Amino acid sequence: MAHLDIDTTTLEVATRALALFKSEYPDRITVWAETAEGQLDIKIGSISKHKSERGGAMRHHVYFHKTEALMEV
Repeated sequence: MAHLDIDTTTLEVATRALALFKSEYPDRITVWAETAEGQLDIKIGSISKHKSERGGAMRHHVYFHKTEALMEV
Protein backbone atom coordinates (compact mmCIF):
# COMPACT_ATOMS: atom_id res chain seq x y z
CA MET A 1 0.00 0.00 0.00
CA ALA A 2 1.33 3.45 -0.92
CA HIS A 3 1.87 5.99 1.83
CA LEU A 4 0.64 9.55 1.30
CA ASP A 5 3.20 11.87 2.89
CA ILE A 6 1.34 15.16 3.13
CA ASP A 7 0.15 17.28 6.01
CA THR A 8 -3.36 18.62 6.48
CA THR A 9 -2.43 22.25 5.74
CA THR A 10 -0.82 21.35 2.42
CA LEU A 11 -3.83 19.25 1.50
CA GLU A 12 -6.22 22.12 2.30
CA VAL A 13 -4.16 24.57 0.22
CA ALA A 14 -3.98 22.09 -2.68
CA THR A 15 -7.77 21.68 -2.52
CA ARG A 16 -8.25 25.45 -2.80
CA ALA A 17 -5.70 25.62 -5.63
CA LEU A 18 -7.42 22.88 -7.63
CA ALA A 19 -10.88 24.39 -7.07
CA LEU A 20 -9.65 27.76 -8.35
CA PHE A 21 -7.91 26.05 -11.28
CA LYS A 22 -11.12 24.25 -12.24
CA SER A 23 -13.11 27.51 -12.20
CA GLU A 24 -10.52 29.55 -14.12
CA TYR A 25 -9.55 26.86 -16.64
CA PRO A 26 -12.72 24.79 -17.24
CA ASP A 27 -11.41 23.42 -20.56
CA ARG A 28 -8.24 21.96 -19.03
CA ILE A 29 -7.63 18.74 -17.09
CA THR A 30 -5.24 18.60 -14.14
CA VAL A 31 -2.56 16.00 -14.79
CA TRP A 32 -0.46 16.54 -11.67
CA ALA A 33 -0.11 18.90 -8.72
CA GLU A 34 2.90 19.27 -6.45
CA THR A 35 4.55 21.53 -3.93
CA ALA A 36 8.15 21.93 -2.86
CA GLU A 37 8.96 20.76 0.65
CA GLY A 38 8.28 23.48 3.19
CA GLN A 39 6.26 25.63 0.76
CA LEU A 40 2.54 26.04 0.21
CA ASP A 41 2.60 27.29 -3.39
CA ILE A 42 1.08 24.58 -5.60
CA LYS A 43 2.40 23.77 -9.09
CA ILE A 44 -0.18 22.31 -11.48
CA GLY A 45 0.32 20.63 -14.84
CA SER A 46 -2.64 20.46 -17.21
CA ILE A 47 -3.74 19.39 -20.67
CA SER A 48 -6.69 20.43 -22.84
CA LYS A 49 -9.97 18.51 -22.58
CA HIS A 50 -10.28 18.80 -26.37
CA LYS A 51 -7.63 17.02 -28.45
CA SER A 52 -8.26 19.20 -31.48
CA GLU A 53 -7.71 22.42 -29.53
CA ARG A 54 -4.57 24.29 -30.48
CA GLY A 55 -2.30 24.54 -27.48
CA GLY A 56 -3.42 21.14 -26.24
CA ALA A 57 0.11 20.52 -24.99
CA MET A 58 0.99 20.41 -21.32
CA ARG A 59 0.77 23.77 -19.59
CA HIS A 60 2.05 24.71 -16.16
CA HIS A 61 0.34 26.88 -13.57
CA VAL A 62 1.27 28.07 -10.09
CA TYR A 63 -1.12 28.79 -7.24
CA PHE A 64 0.36 31.33 -4.84
CA HIS A 65 -0.86 30.58 -1.33
CA LYS A 66 -0.26 34.04 0.19
CA THR A 67 -2.22 35.91 -2.49
CA GLU A 68 -4.58 33.06 -3.41
CA ALA A 69 -3.79 33.79 -7.07
CA LEU A 70 -3.33 31.41 -9.97
CA MET A 71 -0.99 32.12 -12.87
CA GLU A 72 0.04 30.25 -16.02
CA VAL A 73 3.81 30.04 -16.37
